[in-house]
Amino acid sequence: MVLESEGLRAALEGPLALYPTQPLYSPPLFPWLIAALCTLLQYPWPTLGVVVPAALGTVTVPLVFALGRRMHGNGFGLAAAGLLAASDF
Repeated sequence: MVLESEGLRAALEGPLALYPTQPLYSPPLFPWLIAALCTLLQYPWPTLGVVVPAALGTVTVPLVFALGRRMHGNGFGLAAAGLLAASDF
């Protein structure tokens, strides 16, 4: 089936593929995660390549707030979460 090979193609040929000549170009976990999700959910890799980072980034902001609040109080947690939310990285 064509859709089953979509995940493998995303890992090997997608925009975030791990290039053998540049082993530190991108970490391998993200392309592998997208490839696994493409295979399991039968979605094309461009869709999951946008949705997965957005979802992970959205989940990270409250986690940073909770960690900052636990370590140094509400103000620090809010500042840390705000800086992360405003970051383009």
